[in-house]
Amino acid sequence: MYKVNTSLITIITFSTLMLVVGSALMTVDTRQANAVDVNDTTIHSTHSSKEVTPIAAIIFINEDKNQNIVFVPSNVTINVGEEILILNNATSDQSVTNGASPDDQFSGKFFDTELIKPGKFVEYAAHNLSPGEYTYYSKASPQSIGKIIVN
Repeated sequence: MYKVNTSLITIITFSTLMLVVGSALMTVDTRQANAVDVNDTTIHSTHSSKEVTPIAAIIFINEDKNQNIVFVPSNVTINVGEEILILNNATSDQSVTNGASPDDQFSGKFFDTELIKPGKFVEYAAHNLSPGEYTYYSKASPQSIGKIIVN
């Protein structure tokens, strides 16, 4: 007959629970720490200990009160090589694609996130952009326009 040490099982179970709870708390804390003002175009944050490129700007894809797609902020300024976090808060798939419209001869030539699912995000590092202004639109809502300004 074997004697089971229930205190060891309890400790292991408690430790596992603390690990799970600790991870959940860390997620909550991270989200609170990274809360941003949607009107601030100079957001500085890091997103992963493995990444070394800081996030220089965040673009939110939102819907206005009439359900039109809007980019918030509509203009962001970054430096060459900096990273932009693009969050789709809309209820439909959307993109951030360079150009003034799908008919623009340079549409999608510099950057194109492809369609981003609602509630998902994409990180774009602007290593391929030279200083200048880059208009962008959403493939799903071409009337929605924004601008990335690269210094």
